[in-house]
Amino acid sequence: MAQKARKPKSEDTVRAFLLHLYHREHRGKTTIYAIGKLESGETFGLVDDRDRPAFFVRASDQVETQKHTSSFPVALEDSTWTTMDGEPVVKVSCDRTSVLRKFADLLAQNGIRTYEADVTPTRQYLINRGLRRTVRITGPHRSGTGVDRVYINPELEPADWEPKLVVLALDIETNREATEVFAVSLVGTGPKRKHRTEEIHIVGKPSRKDPKNLTCHATEPDLLQAVADRIREMDPDILTGWNLVDFDLPVLQRRFDAHRLQFNLGRTRDESWYREGKTWGGSGMVVHGRQVMDALHLIRTTLQRYEDLRLGTVAKAILGRGKTLQAGDEEGMPEVIAKAYREDRQTFCEYCLEDSRLVRDILKAEGLIELSLRRSLLTGLPLDRAWGSVAAFEFLYMTELHKRQMVAPTVGVDQPDQVGAPGGLVMALQSGLYRNVLVFDFKSLYP
Repeated sequence: MAQKARKPKSEDTVRAFLLHLYHREHRGKTTIYAIGKLESGETFGLVDDRDRPAFFVRASDQVETQKHTSSFPVALEDSTWTTMDGEPVVKVSCDRTSVLRKFADLLAQNGIRTYEADVTPTRQYLINRGLRRTVRITGPHRSGTGVDRVYINPELEPADWEPKLVVLALDIETNREATEVFAVSLVGTGPKRKHRTEEIHIVGKPSRKDPKNLTCHATEPDLLQAVADRIREMDPDILTGWNLVDFDLPVLQRRFDAHRLQFNLGRTRDESWYREGKTWGGSGMVVHGRQVMDALHLIRTTLQRYEDLRLGTVAKAILGRGKTLQAGDEEGMPEVIAKAYREDRQTFCEYCLEDSRLVRDILKAEGLIELSLRRSLLTGLPLDRAWGSVAAFEFLYMTELHKRQMVAPTVGVDQPDQVGAPGGLVMALQSGLYRNVLVFDFKSLYP
C-alpha cells in the first residue's frame, strides 16, 4: 500500500467501504491503516496517525495512577466523561499501543480499575468517530502500489452505501499428507470481466486434449507463484472456499515457506499469515486488503442442519448436485483424486473446478455474502467476524455509551463476584389464547 512520490491530486469527497483495518507502530507511533473499495470501483488505502491510543481510569484513582508513570511515557488528561455509574474519569494516552497495554496491565495488578484498555486501536478508531464500515472520505489522494488511491489523514464521516464486492473461490488438491500441492482451481465473480473466471492450474506437461481453462506449470513452485500472481491480478475483495481457513490456506502457506517463496495474496507488500483461534471457527487468515470468508464457517450460521458438513453433503442439499468424484469401498478420496490426476486429466480438472463452483453457488443460493455484508454495515464488525453476536453487541453498546460521554469497563472490571453467568427467566406455563405475543430473544448475550 506504499504511496508513490507524486503530487497529491485535488481534494474530493467519495463514499467508501472499509474492508480491512489494522494498526502498526510506525516511527514510534501507533498508526491506523485501512484498505477498501470506493464507490467508483477503485481500491484505496488510508493511513492515519493523528490519534494517540488511550484508555481511562477513575478520577479518584488519578493520584495512584500517577505513581506508576515514572517508567512509562504516558500522559494523563482531564476528561468530561464518566463511568456508567457516574464517576468522573481521566484519560491515559500514549503514542504506542504496546506500551499502553503494559501500563494498563500494571495498573490492574495494583488494583486500579481501567476502562476500555482492552479495545483494539482499530475498533477505538471507528467508535471514536461514530463509524461502522461505510464512510465518506474527504481529502487529497495519491496513486498507490497495490491500490488505486492512497489517502493520508483524511476526514471521515459515516455514510450509507452497500458496495459490490468481488469474490474469488479457491480450492487446492494435494497428496494425502498435504506435503505437495498439484492443483489449484479459481472461480471468481464480480463486475468486471477479469473478475469472472473459472480456471484451473496444475503441475504437469500440457496436452492437446487439455481444457481451455487449464494452465500447466512445470513445478510446484511455479504453480504456487502463478496462483499468487493470478489472485493479485484478479484483485478480489473476498477469498472463500470450503474449510479454506483451516486447510487450503495454511497448506499453501507451508508450501510457499518450503520453497522460500513469499506467501502474499493481498494488496500490500505484507505476507499473509494464519491466526489461530482458541475455539472452532475462531481461527482466521490475515490477507492484507482482503477478507477471508470460509464458506464452511458461514454455512454453520444458517438455521439449516445437514447430515454432516462436508462440501458434497451440503451441496447436494442446497444445489441438488455434489462432487464429481466419489471414493469406492477399497480406496479413499486421496487415492481416487491422485489416480485421476495421473490417469484422467479431464475428470481430475472437472472435479477440482467443481469444488470451487459448488462453493460459489452455495454462497449465492443462500445469500451468505450479502447477509454478511449487511451485518457488517449494521454492526461495524469486519466481514470475517460479522456473525459474532457478543462482539457486535459490544461495538454497538460502546458506540451508544460514547454518544452519552460514558466509558465502558475493561473486561473483568466492575463485575459482581459470582460464579458463572446468570440464567434466563423461564416463565411458568399459562395455557390459553392470547391476542398479542411478544418474544424477545437476545442471542448469545451470556458469556
